[in-house]
Amino acid sequence: MKQNITKLALLLATLACSCEYEKLPTYSGQDQIYFAYADGMSINMTDEQFLHFGYDEPMKPETTLYVSVKVMGSVADVDRPVSFVLVDSQSTARMNRDLELLPALSLVPAGKALGVVAIKLKNTTALRDTVLEATFRLVENECFHTDYTKTRYPNVNSEGKIVSTVYRVRFDNAASMPRLWVENLDKCTQMFGEFSEVKFDLMCRLLGFDKSYFSYDDGEDPLVLFDARINLYSQSWVRTVNRYLNEYREINGRPMVDEHGKEVKMGTSSIS
Repeated sequence: MKQNITKLALLLATLACSCEYEKLPTYSGQDQIYFAYADGMSINMTDEQFLHFGYDEPMKPETTLYVSVKVMGSVADVDRPVSFVLVDSQSTARMNRDLELLPALSLVPAGKALGVVAIKLKNTTALRDTVLEATFRLVENECFHTDYTKTRYPNVNSEGKIVSTVYRVRFDNAASMPRLWVENLDKCTQMFGEFSEVKFDLMCRLLGFDKSYFSYDDGEDPLVLFDARINLYSQSWVRTVNRYLNEYREINGRPMVDEHGKEVKMGTSSIS
């Protein structure tokens, strides 16, 4: 009998503890949102990005940029919109003229803690001679808040330099130098001399390739591509272009000059 009473008492105590546990408060309210680079886990671990329209072949009139954002809090079973604004006082780019915010594409999907904000950047004639800057800031909405003053998680890094609710974009289309040349600048300069649009256009015409030959997709290794596409053929390329430049000088009585007024010269035929 005593054993039954003891078991009953233990059962009642367990039920009481369970009831008290169920009464514990749970998290409610808005979750926090921040740009994903700030947690150090993002592929792009920087608070800014530089985009060159000049790398595109053919040239694009506009492009959509997606910047990752992350939730500090819970996931939801519905898509949640992410709100952000252009900070005019810290930007040379202007809304509608140079860019557009895309709220319909700026969201955290259902069941996810990672989302994006979407920005349409426009390739205008002003970009030919100017680098435009745009600073964006995440702002509070019905789903997320951005007030980090009341949380133990800081809104800056250990040096107080990175604000995780701010992201900067710079963009231009003056990057006539193609990506593969940029990533192997020293080697290309040694082989082909200082870059100029006139020289590169001449190389494309004489050697039978276009600008896309000196480009590559994200994820490809520019060093491997350089050896496969360029280094193997550099000697014959340099000889072909130099032969044309010598003929040009003989026919015109002067050297060919580039868009800067400098003589078009090639470098050495190979690298060690």
